[in-house]
Amino acid sequence: STSVSAHYTTPGTKSIVLTVMDKFGCQDDTLYNVDVVRPTPNFSVADNQLCATVDTTQFNDLSTAYSSSMGTYPIVNWEWDFGDGNTTSGIQNPTHSYNSEGTYTVALTVTDNLGCDSSITIANIVDVQDIPVADFSVDQTVFDCYPATVQFFDQSVSNHIINWSWDVGVPASIVNNDTVLFTYTQPDTFDVQLIVETSYGCKDTIVKPQYIRVDGPTAEFTVSTDTICINNAVTFSITDSSNVLGFSWNFGDATSVDNVNPVTHQYVFLPPLGGNSFNATLFFWSDTNQLCKKSVDTTIYIHNVEADFTLNNLDSAYGCEPLTVSINNASVGASSYAWDFGNGNTASSGSSFTEVYSSPGTYTVSLAISNTQFGCYDTTRKKVEVYPSPSINVTDDLKICEGENVTLTASGGAIYNWAPDVWLDRTDSSVVISSPEDTIMYRVTVTDSRGCSSYDSVNVDVIGLPTYAFSGEDTLFVNEEDTIIVSLSEGFIHAWTPETYLSCNSCDTIIFSAQEPGTYVYNIAIVDDGNNCPPIEEEYTVFVSDDKRIDIPNAFSPNGDGLNDVLYVKGHGIDKLLEFRVYNRWGQLVYENPGDINQGWDGTYKGVPQNMDTYVVVVKARFYNGTEDYAKNKNGEIRHHVTLIR
Repeated sequence: STSVSAHYTTPGTKSIVLTVMDKFGCQDDTLYNVDVVRPTPNFSVADNQLCATVDTTQFNDLSTAYSSSMGTYPIVNWEWDFGDGNTTSGIQNPTHSYNSEGTYTVALTVTDNLGCDSSITIANIVDVQDIPVADFSVDQTVFDCYPATVQFFDQSVSNHIINWSWDVGVPASIVNNDTVLFTYTQPDTFDVQLIVETSYGCKDTIVKPQYIRVDGPTAEFTVSTDTICINNAVTFSITDSSNVLGFSWNFGDATSVDNVNPVTHQYVFLPPLGGNSFNATLFFWSDTNQLCKKSVDTTIYIHNVEADFTLNNLDSAYGCEPLTVSINNASVGASSYAWDFGNGNTASSGSSFTEVYSSPGTYTVSLAISNTQFGCYDTTRKKVEVYPSPSINVTDDLKICEGENVTLTASGGAIYNWAPDVWLDRTDSSVVISSPEDTIMYRVTVTDSRGCSSYDSVNVDVIGLPTYAFSGEDTLFVNEEDTIIVSLSEGFIHAWTPETYLSCNSCDTIIFSAQEPGTYVYNIAIVDDGNNCPPIEEEYTVFVSDDKRIDIPNAFSPNGDGLNDVLYVKGHGIDKLLEFRVYNRWGQLVYENPGDINQGWDGTYKGVPQNMDTYVVVVKARFYNGTEDYAKNKNGEIRHHVTLIR
């Protein structure tokens, strides 16, 4: 067909292709694009919870115009249906208010510049509440006396109220509840206000002026002073009253007076149970039967000036010299103080003191107090008794030898206690026996029948066994010497017997010369120097061997480290070194000893260090018995091989 029609149900760019063919079968085609246009409507509401007649909300257009590569087709008109019978045209973002409670469906139709339109409807998008009508009632509005308790009931018209704000005419009385129970504590007339609010914030207020009336008497009074001394008077005066028919004064001390104003009353005794005040009360009433009877009161302080103090928390103090007494002021009502502690000390201020009474005797502590404001005075005195300490005698300091017992005595009291409790047969007697193992000082505390104590001490110096040691060799060879070092506690001396081969028999350093073979036993007596303690006997034994031997090392290392740097000849029973020669491997004599066993070869020849090698050593010696012999190796040869190591 040469013409066709098409109906598109969705927006977008549509491509139309036309193909033609002639009778010879030749063909051609062409492409034509068509924009199918439709705007997309949408909107929102600024506030969808409204109060009827008072709230206005704005509708915000969120629609989008159709746009493609072929062009954009802007929206040019907006048709709004607010669901309450009202419409508007041509306004993109209108505002609207609702006059009635309900839920509303809103529709929007938008039209673009080609006349293409599209609509959207949002059901129940706006919810509207009516303004509540505030009202309330009470169970009673007029009262003859106070306190008066009133029950308030909410009578407001609305199904949506969530908040009730009550003001019942008394400051700080606002509460949030639909029913309120409130007590009025003073007479007056009171305005009552109720503000109700729905869940959408819709409010209404009602005020009922002078709605509650509470009757009853009121009165106030003053006093000439609220603080007095005993036997002083106070004047009471009613200064303000209302609706008072009669009144009565009760002064708190079991006395009263009726219908006198002003009135003066004298207080002649102190409050009971250690109190310092009376409660004075004015009773008043507004009817003959006193059905509505009220009262106001005040406190009258009776300023009693009473001197008192404690001695160590008691009324008197006694004890042993030196006696320390804690003095604490317990006076009442004073403004000035004069202390005399009886020991030469005084004070005019302070509440706690610590006084020391050094000497035995009886002391009087006095306190005079006054109240300069009210002119009250008082004085009290108390005793301090100081007992003398017992006079004791104790054994003088002494010295004993270790292992001995000693008797210690003390006198002058009734109770004895020795310390420390070591090495004593008992600790609670005037006579004790000590068996000390070391020097010790005992302290004895003596207590008399009044509980007073003195103490003294006695030192027992124990001459203990000495510590000693003998350092020396227990085995020697003939012609050897040994140094014996004697270590002995200070204050002790020693003596050796016999004195054979000893350089000294009582010195701290003794030289023993082994001249003959055999076993030598020495008796050593150790005694303390200046005391009469028994001596200690000890033995010291030295064995002198007759063995004779020549010893030559197999190697030495003259490297200057102080260890094995020199080749010496050693042995036992050697009286003299007769021959000590060293030869190198070529038979050259590189060292010859001059016959002194204390000299040796240092590994040099004519001052030149010799090489590491093995050298031949020949040694001959004469022994203590006069015989002579060469040192021989294990093969019986007189040649010994010694290695020089560097």
